[in-house]
Amino acid sequence: MQPSQGAVAVANSATRCRARPHRCYRKRGWAHPWSVQLLAGVFALALNLYARQGIAQEQGNPTIDVVQVVLVEPGTDAPLSVQVKASGALPAQSFIRIKGLPPTASLSEGYFVRPGVWAVPLSSLSSVRITVPAAQAGRSQLTISLVGVDNTVLAEATTTLVVGAASLFPAKPAAPAPAAPKSAKGEVTLRMKGGAFELRGQLKAYEGGRYIINNKVFGTMTLDAANMECIGVGCPATAAVSPPATGGAAALSKVVGIHGSDAIGWDLMPALIRAYAERLGGTTNTLAGANPLEERYKLLDANGREAAVFDLKRYGTPTAFAGLEEGSAQIGMASRPINDEEAARLIRAGTPNIRSPQYEHVLGLDGLVVIVAQDNPAVSLSIDDIAKIFSGQITDWQQVGLPPGGINVYSANRKSGAYATFDELVLQPRRLAPTPSAHFHLSTAEVSDAVAADLNGIGITSFAYVRSAKALNVESSCGLITRPSVFTVKTEEYPLTRRLYLYTVAKPAHRHVKGFLEFALSKEAQRVIADKQFVDQTPVSLGFDDQGGRIAYALNASKEDFNIAQMRELIADINGARRLSITFRFRSAAFDLDTKARADIDRLAALAATPELRGKRLLLLGFADSAGPYAANATLALRRATAVRDTLVAAAKGTLDPSLVVHKGYSELAPVACNDQVEGRNLNRRVEVWVRD
Repeated sequence: MQPSQGAVAVANSATRCRARPHRCYRKRGWAHPWSVQLLAGVFALALNLYARQGIAQEQGNPTIDVVQVVLVEPGTDAPLSVQVKASGALPAQSFIRIKGLPPTASLSEGYFVRPGVWAVPLSSLSSVRITVPAAQAGRSQLTISLVGVDNTVLAEATTTLVVGAASLFPAKPAAPAPAAPKSAKGEVTLRMKGGAFELRGQLKAYEGGRYIINNKVFGTMTLDAANMECIGVGCPATAAVSPPATGGAAALSKVVGIHGSDAIGWDLMPALIRAYAERLGGTTNTLAGANPLEERYKLLDANGREAAVFDLKRYGTPTAFAGLEEGSAQIGMASRPINDEEAARLIRAGTPNIRSPQYEHVLGLDGLVVIVAQDNPAVSLSIDDIAKIFSGQITDWQQVGLPPGGINVYSANRKSGAYATFDELVLQPRRLAPTPSAHFHLSTAEVSDAVAADLNGIGITSFAYVRSAKALNVESSCGLITRPSVFTVKTEEYPLTRRLYLYTVAKPAHRHVKGFLEFALSKEAQRVIADKQFVDQTPVSLGFDDQGGRIAYALNASKEDFNIAQMRELIADINGARRLSITFRFRSAAFDLDTKARADIDRLAALAATPELRGKRLLLLGFADSAGPYAANATLALRRATAVRDTLVAAAKGTLDPSLVVHKGYSELAPVACNDQVEGRNLNRRVEVWVRD
């Protein structure tokens, strides 16, 4: 019997692994009888305009055809008919951008960019439908642009979106707000009610219910106070909205702003808020609005009195740092670490070291998982092949040794932490961009459901949202194959692992900011994290037989990267022992423990005092990457193990017998990642924890 194509691919992959030298290790009705005749006229006009529009077209220049009026009844959906016409081929990776949508509206295709803005692949235009929640009304102008990959606008058209038939009739003008005395000049923020737009600048005056503001970009502008909120000390007393500051003023407010990552914010954060209320003996009431990205949770104490209001907004990781900077959030949710640009903005806002343990907190862990349908025969894919699939260089399963079939790529929207992490870990290092034919979804959970229903589909989702799909093993560039599991994510050795963060910018003054943060980082909260299918930080263990596979890779090392005597000693140390998932890592180019490692010191100290570990020997085994001579790396590995031992003994405060803590350095032996990239070298610079009787 001949082997299957999949078996041949796996065998070939294994052969490539054995052949590589050690140095290469590295996401609906309405009825208004009085308006039926009017609506018929509107639709007739729209269809007539649509039929006549775009007939003439300049040679070589694309045009966009769109109906002039799109009518959607609240709680329903309607087609958004858009056509792109061109005499020749359109630029690769061009797409449709739609601006001006109400923040609560959503599209059936494409992906969410920011409130009011969506992007739609050209391949999905024929099936786009717009949905508006119930209890909405109004009209807005939509700008529909054909945009190239370099953000160049190639063609543009406009249409009017009308939500609710009553919006076709002009509303009576609202009575002007009562006049107030002129305000002293000062820096303020004018924010549109609902939060979709804001403007900063010097407030020149407040007269006749209107703000007069001087903005650096747009100059002097006059804005109606009926539509705007004024935030800042320079606001007139009759119109000011108190800014949700993070200092002493926040203690007087009951609102706790928690903004940022959709991955954390969809299921996990609501569960943590409810668990926190239960811990206090209270309850929560959910105040859900029309916008699915925003919710409020009213915290009631044991006597039923309102103690706090948690303002949850889940627009993506970048909005965590924007909220912290402007003071609208006291806690930022992030599914990646803060970048240098975001940190610089917070420095200017008064937080000098956002990456310190005082401000940066690791909530839990997650793994980005490559998923296919259950009946898809794929088992493993290399990082390079994954990158080629998601960039459109590989378009058929036959190209990776599997039965033929066109590959359908699914992804979370570009604002999500899952997308940003995948782009940073997989696409950017290979200078690749996502394929324009990808199907983008609002959340990683939607990605998983779509892939599970598509035999030829592939997607990237969160470890917490595999659901009915199948997770694939991942082969690194040097041939190391890692299976996504709780243990490999906890040790951060699975190549697509990410940390989930909570950030603060000041010592919490509001007692429920402080209380909630302490709870979210507690042992009790780890159970909530695990219940929501994320990976908690509670230590688990694995035996030598389950960890010994990486020894085979080490035995294939070149002479200058290998020491047979030390390898025998390492095997003797770990054979018969169990490895804890706690793995200490260090800040880049330093011996300082990183944020997670500092918290893990306390976890290990507490664990060592339990009956399960009391009296047992702890082996702290240090490792290095393969950059530099073997002997020098052995010294670095030992220094790291020594640093962990000294910190652990001090943290235990006499509850741990120092003679039971053994620390050793094993240079660059037994790598857990490839050394050909910075990320892999960071993972190999580590201290493992093993337990022996």
